Amino acid sequence: MITAPWILLGLLLGGGISSGLTILSMGDETAVSLGAPVQRLRLIGIITTLLLAGTSVSLAGGISFLGLIVPHIMRKIMGGEYSKVIPASVFCGAIIMLLADVVGRMLNAPYDTPVGALVSVIGLPFFLGLTYKKRGEKKSE
Repeated sequence: MITAPWILLGLLLGGGISSGLTILSMGDETAVSLGAPVQRLRLIGIITTLLLAGTSVSLAGGISFLGLIVPHIMRKIMGGEYSKVIPASVFCGAIIMLLADVVGRMLNAPYDTPVGALVSVIGLPFFLGLTYKKRGEKKSE
């Protein structure tokens, strides 16, 4: 009940700027030429992302990294067509979660290692690599 208003606010914000984000994905020059308020869209997008990501982490813990990692991996493998990426993300996310659970049970037997800890160990290097890759692309432009 505590997180419901924040999730609702994040979904409303995200839905409200979704068409603007699609235009923004075409590049800044194109977005400006189409009349999109680039800075405002970015600010609202960042706030929305932080709101939804923070809420998901508060509810599910480190496991929510999985929902952020898998679609990136699937987009690289399957291409940009979301009708393929989304089902593949669901299937592969389930497989990765099952594997993490099995590894967590075997890693320190007879004690269980939390699945969220294992997923976070996978997710952190992935996002650091993604961040540094993006920075490298901007510097080379």
